[in-house]
Amino acid sequence: MNKKQLIIACAIVIVSVPPLFAQPSEYSIDKKLGECIKNNPTTVGMDNCSDEACRQWDAELNEYYKLLMSVLSKEQKQQLKDSQIAWLKYRDLETKFRTDALLSRQGTIYSNLAAAEAMDIVKKRALELKSLYDTLRVIDG
Repeated sequence: MNKKQLIIACAIVIVSVPPLFAQPSEYSIDKKLGECIKNNPTTVGMDNCSDEACRQWDAELNEYYKLLMSVLSKEQKQQLKDSQIAWLKYRDLETKFRTDALLSRQGTIYSNLAAAEAMDIVKKRALELKSLYDTLRVIDG
């Protein structure tokens, strides 16, 4: 397997790893990411694709944060706000740790893995907030 085939194989694995609650194919962001990587199979291209997907997951996260705030009590809103502040600190520290660990290795594939790791952290939180919002909507009717 040559280097290009290895990079494409790793990208496919990254895109096809199951997220928190569903298969990636269920999410349009993941579909777009897969298409982007397919059309931009270079190291820089895949990094750019992951960065764009991360921005899209961040927008999704913010949307569900706002939706949750619209259905919570005053006390629960403060709890969510506190939780989100703590999560933002976690996100920054965890992303730095994972990025530093991966980029300390030799090989261009590690920048792709670092970008995917950063995206996955945001994606996981977006899906957590979405799941909570969906659950509350079912409970509240």
